Amino acid sequence: MPVLSPISKTALAVCLVAAGAFVVSISFMPYPGAALLKVVPVLALMAVALENLTGGLRAAVLAALVFSAIGDVTLEMGIFLLGLGAFLVAQVTYAGIFVTRRDLNTASLLKAALVLLAMVVISAGIWPHAGDMQVPVAFYMTAIGAMGVAAALHSAPAGIILAGAVTFIASDSLIGFNRFVQPVVGAREWIMITYYLAQVLLVCGIVRHANRRAVAQAATG
Repeated sequence: MPVLSPISKTALAVCLVAAGAFVVSISFMPYPGAALLKVVPVLALMAVALENLTGGLRAAVLAALVFSAIGDVTLEMGIFLLGLGAFLVAQVTYAGIFVTRRDLNTASLLKAALVLLAMVVISAGIWPHAGDMQVPVAFYMTAIGAMGVAAALHSAPAGIILAGAVTFIASDSLIGFNRFVQPVVGAREWIMITYYLAQVLLVCGIVRHANRRAVAQAATG
């Protein structure tokens, strides 16, 4: 994990506490303010990005988090298609961040191939059951697959980023399986646990890589 300032550590703590509170509160739904509590962890991660990133990278990460927050709220309101679209934009934004920092080598290409294979298997299990949602689901699975492949190609250090991408894929795959294939006991809790973990890993991984890059550039400059 990156070295964070006290402000960023506080924001990260708020993120984790709010995420835990929302997961626990799922069994008490519906209740007033659920959508607001759901989005607090992502808002806290925006504070981490604001303090630790600069320039275009900061703008891109904030955009990914903003669209994630929109997706959180709209899905909580039951507007599935709009939520799916918001998260699609978030995934494409993350993919753009990662692919511009790619490092094509044997190890990264192998990891990318494994992610791609996993997405093919997951898609084959979910897409045929999506009914009239097959087209938007296909677009979304393509987007999150692209995000995962781009994360696998990300230049080192990128272990945290890849872990976040894989966790995000797991979370969204569980959404698809639970909604279109077969209900899963405790699915809502596991979806949110993996989702929040994925966002934390992605943001912290991006910050860590940016910090390492800045140090390296300062040493050679």
